[in-house]
Amino acid sequence: MRLGCPQFVSDLLPAEDGLYSLGLDLRRWKNAYLKERLGVGDVVSDMQRVRIAEPTDSVILPTSLYYYLIYATFGSTKLGKALSALYGMLCGGAFDLDGYGLTNLRGLYFSVTTRNTNSNSASISTINVIEAGHFFSSITGAVNVTNRNFFKPTTTGIPAGVSIQTQRGLYIPNLHASDGATNIGVDIDNQTYGTTRKLLRAKGTSQSNLEIDADDPPNLGSDVEAESAVLISFNENGTPTLRKVRWKQQNQLTTTDKVLVAA
Repeated sequence: MRLGCPQFVSDLLPAEDGLYSLGLDLRRWKNAYLKERLGVGDVVSDMQRVRIAEPTDSVILPTSLYYYLIYATFGSTKLGKALSALYGMLCGGAFDLDGYGLTNLRGLYFSVTTRNTNSNSASISTINVIEAGHFFSSITGAVNVTNRNFFKPTTTGIPAGVSIQTQRGLYIPNLHASDGATNIGVDIDNQTYGTTRKLLRAKGTSQSNLEIDADDPPNLGSDVEAESAVLISFNENGTPTLRKVRWKQQNQLTTTDKVLVAA
């Protein structure tokens, strides 16, 4: 069966539960718009436009994996020509405050509460609130990538009339945890690939202000001095210089040694 462009989305839906296959003549949808509110498994209110939710008190009984919402799956899709951009999930545009205000503006919001209403204990190995990755496979011809960033905020200039008191590129609030837990604001694994390997690099105007090398600090083979993996930039009479932080036993100091003191 082929359907033309309906007046309402509900015209496409069957009147009762069951397994249906709807064929749509996409040529008749050209220049048409989906105007009505759409709800799948949930009642859509005036404040919602597209909502996908589980029905109330539904029981989830898959065989193994459960995909709540699959936005897009490429499969074996191939490019037919060179593209300037490919967006997996895109939400953009502009909206007008029109003289009103907002308490919170959230561009990407994911907040789920996990419950256990059964008296039996339940275990979760790992909770990743946000997990995003990029991988390569089946490379026949060479693929040249200039930069690969796993997290990069997009920023623009601030026009006149906008005042921002505090701005953070990454904000880690106080993390709640049970007593005795290990609570880490930022945890960076050792970087074992590449010629230059850094755990952290914080740039200044002309060079890095702070760097932390990957791997353990080098062994100087001495019990009177030791070197760290931390590099700090010092302005030495007009010349910024990045130096390794090292300690020496006091009786081993020479006239050319520089001593680090608190400012």
